[in-house]
Amino acid sequence: MRRRILWIALAVGGCSAAEPLPGTVADCDAELQAVQGQIEARKTELTAAEALLRKTSEDRQRLAGEPDSDTKAARMDELGTAEAELGERIEGLRAEVGRLEERIRELTARRQELAAAEAEAARAKAEEEARARAEAEAEAKRKSEEEARAREEEARRKAEAEAESRRKSEEEARLRAEEAARRKAEEEARRKAEEEARIRAEAEAQRKLEEEKRQKAEALGRAETLVVDGVALFRQVQEAMKTPPQDPEAVRGLLEKIEKALATLEQARAANAALRGESADPVRIDDRLKKIDLLIGILRGHREALKK
Repeated sequence: MRRRILWIALAVGGCSAAEPLPGTVADCDAELQAVQGQIEARKTELTAAEALLRKTSEDRQRLAGEPDSDTKAARMDELGTAEAELGERIEGLRAEVGRLEERIRELTARRQELAAAEAEAARAKAEEEARARAEAEAEAKRKSEEEARAREEEARRKAEAEAESRRKSEEEARLRAEEAARRKAEEEARRKAEEEARIRAEAEAQRKLEEEKRQKAEALGRAETLVVDGVALFRQVQEAMKTPPQDPEAVRGLLEKIEKALATLEQARAANAALRGESADPVRIDDRLKKIDLLIGILRGHREALKK
């Protein structure tokens, strides 16, 4: 009875249902990896215990056919006790595997929830940045219009002064008017040329800004896609490695999938590393790079294990 209580206590210690869920996607991934490792270890123990139970049962059945003796009775009792202990151990291990698999489901649901929240936060930030840019452009336009009105007012005052001078002397007025008209034409031509140059420069700057934003958005989208594809392949490999294949053809197929996952994750790492210098949140990029490195390391470990 005490041995049965001990096995139940060991099973409960593997994963408590009351354990709080992680607060970040990276923490979810780390715990998922840890719990998966625990499941693999418990399944290995379970397989060994079941094999030992079968052998013990076979020994007991074989011994039952032998002539009765004190030695036989003692050995039969010993094997019966061993069968009971192994049965309790197998029951405890199966219960623990069940609880660990339930934790996997909880963590997977939590990760999806956190990933959705992060995506929503990123969208809100992008909208706020777009609003700030629009306000800055509106302010620049307002200042430009005020400067244009000031220039027009100055031109009006100048024209009035020239008209007053013409009233003082018809000849002087005519000469001054001709000179003023010449200067005004030159000034207008210069102002017009400068205005056209300014408009062209602003249009080119806006085009370059939009092109940079487009390229950055494409790079970010590609980086995100590579991460999603790489993680999906990683999960497929992890699922397959729960029961590693023995058939050579199946092993080759799994190795090809591991190579594809490694190539995708390495591309994802390079794409994210290239974005880090321009990212508004480099810490998030660093976290993602750490996660990618972790997945790559695990895949390389699987590859070595399969090659052996």
